[in-house]
Amino acid sequence: MKSVISAGKRFLSLVSGEEANQNGISLFEVKSLYDAAYAEKAQARARLKDFRARLKAAECLDAAYRRQLVQNRLRAHRQGV
Repeated sequence: MKSVISAGKRFLSLVSGEEANQNGISLFEVKSLYDAAYAEKAQARARLKDFRARLKAAECLDAAYRRQLVQNRLRAHRQGV
Protein backbone atom coordinates (compact mmCIF):
# COMPACT_ATOMS: atom_id res chain seq x y z
CA MET A 1 0.00 0.00 0.00
CA LYS A 2 2.84 2.37 0.83
CA SER A 3 4.38 1.81 -2.58
CA VAL A 4 1.08 2.70 -4.27
CA ILE A 5 0.83 5.89 -2.24
CA SER A 6 4.42 6.94 -2.89
CA ALA A 7 4.12 6.23 -6.62
CA GLY A 8 0.84 8.12 -6.68
CA LYS A 9 2.41 11.10 -4.92
CA ARG A 10 5.29 11.11 -7.40
CA PHE A 11 2.81 11.01 -10.26
CA LEU A 12 0.76 13.86 -8.82
CA SER A 13 3.86 15.96 -8.25
CA LEU A 14 4.78 15.49 -11.90
CA VAL A 15 1.42 16.54 -13.32
CA SER A 16 0.43 19.31 -10.91
CA GLY A 17 1.84 22.66 -9.94
CA GLU A 18 4.00 25.15 -11.79
CA GLU A 19 6.43 22.52 -13.03
CA ALA A 20 3.77 20.38 -14.68
CA ASN A 21 4.71 21.37 -18.21
CA GLN A 22 8.43 21.17 -17.54
CA ASN A 23 8.46 17.66 -16.10
CA GLY A 24 7.89 14.69 -18.31
CA ILE A 25 6.15 11.54 -17.20
CA SER A 26 8.35 8.56 -17.84
CA LEU A 27 7.19 5.12 -18.80
CA PHE A 28 8.96 3.84 -15.70
CA GLU A 29 6.80 5.99 -13.42
CA VAL A 30 3.65 4.66 -15.07
CA LYS A 31 4.92 1.07 -14.90
CA SER A 32 5.90 1.54 -11.26
CA LEU A 33 2.40 2.71 -10.40
CA TYR A 34 0.79 -0.19 -12.26
CA ASP A 35 3.16 -2.70 -10.61
CA ALA A 36 2.36 -1.33 -7.16
CA ALA A 37 -1.38 -1.46 -7.87
CA TYR A 38 -1.22 -5.07 -9.06
CA ALA A 39 0.93 -6.06 -6.07
CA GLU A 40 -1.66 -4.51 -3.76
CA LYS A 41 -4.41 -6.38 -5.62
CA ALA A 42 -2.58 -9.69 -5.09
CA GLN A 43 -2.19 -8.96 -1.38
CA ALA A 44 -5.86 -8.05 -1.12
CA ARG A 45 -6.83 -11.37 -2.71
CA ALA A 46 -4.69 -13.26 -0.21
CA ARG A 47 -6.19 -11.31 2.70
CA LEU A 48 -9.70 -11.95 1.39
CA LYS A 49 -8.96 -15.69 1.18
CA ASP A 50 -7.73 -15.65 4.80
CA PHE A 51 -10.79 -13.67 5.88
CA ARG A 52 -13.16 -16.15 4.25
CA ALA A 53 -11.41 -19.09 5.90
CA ARG A 54 -11.55 -17.43 9.32
CA LEU A 55 -15.18 -16.44 8.83
CA LYS A 56 -16.09 -20.03 7.95
CA ALA A 57 -14.29 -21.31 11.05
CA ALA A 58 -16.05 -18.71 13.21
CA GLU A 59 -19.45 -19.67 11.80
CA CYS A 60 -18.79 -23.36 12.49
CA LEU A 61 -17.69 -22.58 16.05
CA ASP A 62 -20.76 -20.37 16.53
CA ALA A 63 -23.05 -23.19 15.37
CA ALA A 64 -21.36 -25.63 17.76
CA TYR A 65 -21.73 -23.13 20.62
CA ARG A 66 -25.43 -22.69 19.90
CA ARG A 67 -25.95 -26.48 19.84
CA GLN A 68 -24.16 -26.67 23.18
CA LEU A 69 -26.46 -24.01 24.65
CA VAL A 70 -29.54 -25.92 23.50
CA GLN A 71 -28.21 -29.18 24.94
CA ASN A 72 -27.42 -27.48 28.26
CA ARG A 73 -30.93 -26.01 28.42
CA LEU A 74 -32.50 -29.39 27.68
CA ARG A 75 -30.31 -31.07 30.29
CA ALA A 76 -31.20 -28.43 32.89
CA HIS A 77 -34.89 -28.75 32.04
CA ARG A 78 -34.79 -32.55 32.38
CA GLN A 79 -33.05 -32.33 35.74
CA GLY A 80 -35.59 -29.79 36.97
CA VAL A 81 -38.57 -31.99 36.04
